[in-house]
Amino acid sequence: MSGPLLDRIDLHVTVPKLAEADKPALLQRCDDESGSSERLRELVVACRARQQARSNKLNAHLHQHEIGEHCALSQQDVRLLNDATTRLQLSTRAFFRILKIARTIADLAESPRIATPHLLEAINYRRN
Repeated sequence: MSGPLLDRIDLHVTVPKLAEADKPALLQRCDDESGSSERLRELVVACRARQQARSNKLNAHLHQHEIGEHCALSQQDVRLLNDATTRLQLSTRAFFRILKIARTIADLAESPRIATPHLLEAINYRRN
């Protein structure tokens, strides 16, 4: 795909082929409720509610001037994002999409600010 088209896709995730030895584990019942569909749904609903309460819209719909207000970074994280943008040869559009993704990751973590781990995760979604 061309660069301009890839810029419009927010999350780039590489999914490796599943090894034959790992397939039986998929059929085993998982007793861990932290990953249940209902729990994940609750997290997403709460995340969307935080976004609506903060800016009256979802992070994906923030305009450039709103990103500056709602996606503020520490000086260290600004340098980190600028370095990643240069190293990965990302466009300005990708730069702003990373900020919105980092804000969403922070919202899922119930964090009032974007922290370095949130930013690193968002950058990682653009590397693949």
